[in-house]
Amino acid sequence: MVGWMIFGSILLLLIVLLSLSVTFRVQYDDDLTITVGAGKFRYTLVPVPDEEKADAKKGGKAAKKGIQKEQKKANSKSEKKIEKGDIKETVFLVLDILKSIWPPFKDLMKQVRITALSIRVVAGGEDAAETALLYGKICAFVYGGLAALKNLMTIKVDQIDISCNFLQDHTEQTVFFKVKIRVLSVIWAGLRMVWGLLVNTFKRARVNAAKRQENSHTEPEGVPVKSGTAAGNNRRN
Repeated sequence: MVGWMIFGSILLLLIVLLSLSVTFRVQYDDDLTITVGAGKFRYTLVPVPDEEKADAKKGGKAAKKGIQKEQKKANSKSEKKIEKGDIKETVFLVLDILKSIWPPFKDLMKQVRITALSIRVVAGGEDAAETALLYGKICAFVYGGLAALKNLMTIKVDQIDISCNFLQDHTEQTVFFKVKIRVLSVIWAGLRMVWGLLVNTFKRARVNAAKRQENSHTEPEGVPVKSGTAAGNNRRN
């Protein structure tokens, strides 16, 4: 009985964790701030704390040394020529990866929700012509980007205010939005990507094996020399 209670508690906790929505809060106002949270938990990704920056620098130096050692080992070895078959296999591998990733990724994007989107931009330049040109580019980028993103995910806009000020020589912008996605959706999309990659890789291996077998059957065989003829020629000589 106690074992079933423990199993039920763990299962309930797992269901709750998978049903949680991860929320990213992005704000740009001269400085970029990105936080991630689930429920009441919240963690700041950007800007990075000074302690984490120091740890990242140490890790970067160690990684750099490791990369340099690997490069020296690689340079000491003889370079191998890339064959046409290797290039062809690489292209097929890339295509298989794209086929495996794109459908789950497209479905995952439908589960992404961007809410509380607020964009405020005041364009400015050195002269009126530059300001007007910059204003047109910003409008095209913002409205065109929103139209493209709405085909992939759900977006709820709170405010979009784009204007221009011919009296200032710089551009001011303030952007804020939230990105929400469920943990279960991310895990399910990842599993579909891995499964699709395995299936496509297996199919590709079967096709390559069939081609190799077919080529082995169609290759011309060497014509053996008749021993009797050869012996007769030796006697005449």
